[in-house]
Amino acid sequence: MTTREQTLQEAASHLGYREKHTRQHPKGNVTKFWAALKPEYQGSPWCAAFVNYCLHQGGSDARLTGPPQPYYTPSMEAWAKKTGRWIESRHGKPGDVRIFTEQSTIHTGFLEKQRGANAVQTLEG
Repeated sequence: MTTREQTLQEAASHLGYREKHTRQHPKGNVTKFWAALKPEYQGSPWCAAFVNYCLHQGGSDARLTGPPQPYYTPSMEAWAKKTGRWIESRHGKPGDVRIFTEQSTIHTGFLEKQRGANAVQTLEG
């Protein structure tokens, strides 16, 4: 099994996972991903933490070694473009990190399947 397959398998193993709310973080965003990677970030949006967690658990050393702020999607996007790793979504392969933009960078996850030129199936946190 390739690292891409392992990473997708890891991401899929978290289907249905839900963030928690605590007294300290009543708005939510308390996750096992932050607990494992950056406990001090509990309460923050966690899609990039999910991506980094799955990369690490799936056997990749890609987590934390690229973008200067690997838990902030605009930083991930800028790094990918600067280093030539940015590709248009219609050319993506299963296991690619997918960054969603809508006037600004807002979310990230993994490309699971390409479904035509303008549609993708993803695994996200």
